[in-house]
Amino acid sequence: MIGYRFDRTPVYVRDLKVEGALTLILKDALKPNLVQTVYGTPAFVHGGPFANIAHGCNSVLATSTALRLADYVVTEAGFGADLGAEKFLDIKMPNLPTSPDAIVIVATIRALKMNGGAAKDKLAQENVPAVEAGFANLARHVENMRKYGIPASQMSRN
Repeated sequence: MIGYRFDRTPVYVRDLKVEGALTLILKDALKPNLVQTVYGTPAFVHGGPFANIAHGCNSVLATSTALRLADYVVTEAGFGADLGAEKFLDIKMPNLPTSPDAIVIVATIRALKMNGGAAKDKLAQENVPAVEAGFANLARHVENMRKYGIPASQMSRN
């Protein structure tokens, strides 16, 4: 199924008679893309067509390929240790040939303020009490990750 008509009935690929063309496109879409970061570092990007955007991380295929080609691999696991990282560790990691050596949790001052109760329209203003209060949320994320037995660290930045 690829969509709905105005009357809410489903539209299937077979209705459009494009099964062969779509299969050909998806055959190539299965391959990870090799890209270059602004720092000149090679990176695999692979999120589809069969990845789950809710995971916030690339595919098992991309990570497995990177593991065969590089001395080390860094994978962004998505939004928050309570969503992206847990899905990465519980769903993706068991399907990989190895497990992570470390977990890095990145938190911005803006996020600490927001989790510390600062109003969204006041995040640009200095608010030390909100930053301090936000560290409780960050500590909980670190605690959640430590349950996996993988070293977890935190790095704060502006």
